[in-house]
Amino acid sequence: MMAVNNNAVIITETKAPGRIIACNAAWTQLCGYAPEDALGKTPRMLQGKDTSVCKARSFTRQCHQNKIRSEENGFAAWQGRARTKLVNYTKDGREFVHCLQTLRVMDEDTGEEFFLTESHEETDNGIYAAMIKGQEAPSRFPIRDGALYVLLVSACLAPSVLPVVQVCLSDLSTFMNCA
Repeated sequence: MMAVNNNAVIITETKAPGRIIACNAAWTQLCGYAPEDALGKTPRMLQGKDTSVCKARSFTRQCHQNKIRSEENGFAAWQGRARTKLVNYTKDGREFVHCLQTLRVMDEDTGEEFFLTESHEETDNGIYAAMIKGQEAPSRFPIRDGALYVLLVSACLAPSVLPVVQVCLSDLSTFMNCA
């Protein structure tokens, strides 16, 4: 189980829309939102123009998967742990790389489940620069369908891997829309 320390922490509902029900002072300092600004809203309030919607959706799906009961330190937890790094925004609009780790927890008395998310800002300048650049970089070539992408990828892969890549990327419009 992750250790709750001086990192920023929020607790959210597990059911949609996933509203924030608690946040600590470190989260307020990191994100700029006072509890009265954040409670009742969703963590999507941190997203902006360069936040990867695909990564955010994938992270949410990971949080809901692999429910395995575990008890540590008198705490019941459902191992639906997920980790990611997203480009997010503070209340004043400052862009930052947000490292997130979420664990599903349960109140033993009520049986209610919540997501406990511990987070911090990425401080490695190389990772920060790569993520920001990656989010802002426009497509380097026009893609009308998956064929061009598969062709370009196939030039870099071993022949044994190519059939898997072709199947995965055969419908690039679906892939690009994260459907």
